[in-house]
Amino acid sequence: MKKRLVSMILSAVLFATSVPVAAFAEDANTQNPVVHSEEGTSQGSNARKESGIDYKKNGGTFAEGYTAPSNYDEPVTELPGAEQITKAGYEFAGWYDNEEFNGEPVTSLSTSDHSGSVVLYAKWTERYYYVDIPQTVNADGDKLTIKADAGGLYDKDHVSVTVQSENDWKLKSGLHSLAYELRNPQIGSALENGSVVASLTKDESHKQQEYNCNILDKPNYTGDYTDHLTFDIAFQDTAYNITYETNGGTITKKNPQQADQMITVTQEQYQAGTVLKDLPAPVKKSSTFLGWCYDEACTRYVDSKDRLLSDVTLYASYADNQPMEEVSMATYARANDVAADFTIPVTDTSAAMTPD
Repeated sequence: MKKRLVSMILSAVLFATSVPVAAFAEDANTQNPVVHSEEGTSQGSNARKESGIDYKKNGGTFAEGYTAPSNYDEPVTELPGAEQITKAGYEFAGWYDNEEFNGEPVTSLSTSDHSGSVVLYAKWTERYYYVDIPQTVNADGDKLTIKADAGGLYDKDHVSVTVQSENDWKLKSGLHSLAYELRNPQIGSALENGSVVASLTKDESHKQQEYNCNILDKPNYTGDYTDHLTFDIAFQDTAYNITYETNGGTITKKNPQQADQMITVTQEQYQAGTVLKDLPAPVKKSSTFLGWCYDEACTRYVDSKDRLLSDVTLYASYADNQPMEEVSMATYARANDVAADFTIPVTDTSAAMTPD
């Protein structure tokens, strides 16, 4: 939870200015259930090589039914944008003509400034949120403007900004006070303690809202009247479940409530976007664990660079160990008997065997 303090000021001689501040989301570690890491695919493989466009989507996916321009024989004035290409947990940041994303993004293509086949690399920015709240507001006819922006949010991510008045919506100067309000002109309602002034989700990632400041009481005494508003910025991130189908194996871990006790695990929860590189390994008698698969037939294995992007069920894959053969002592002895030649020395202590 992050907080931002704003001063509401009313003064005959004071005119406050707004200084924007920002609040950023902490780095999180989350496409459909789970998508493999890949370099991207090409679009328009049938296009003529002289002016073909090769899109390296870097894990992104074109929208269903959308076909990107495959060549620039005719000038391409609009390349695929954020509505045409998406990647869960990221915001599209443009096309570049180099893997290092140096220089400016490419926004158009034509034979006048390009030649030959062009390779475009999609750049992605990790999810973020930004809230712009002024530092001070002049209560005498000024407006409070809240701006909020987010990118790359997961399905269940939610940024919420609420407000709280220190003086219960009164401007105070010593023992004197004036009631005031911040009213939303669009819906006509005034803010109260706990009111949500901005809300961001995956589908609504941009918000700007203005609130008119109105003094409700007539001042009888001169002075500087102030109130302090506290804005709580809460970020609720998405978590997804991994269900383990161990196929006869067992996953055990230490009990978090009792360190000396082991528990069996069949499901775990992780933050969206978690890299699937440290998944638990089940143990199965007479078998060696090979890895986790996305399907029961194990046609697709989990890669250590894959990210968790929704609830998913993983299936354990094993290789059977070679069975150990049991050998009896008698068999062992016979095997030694025929394994090699050997000599038994004989000693004559009775002289009965001396040659004649």
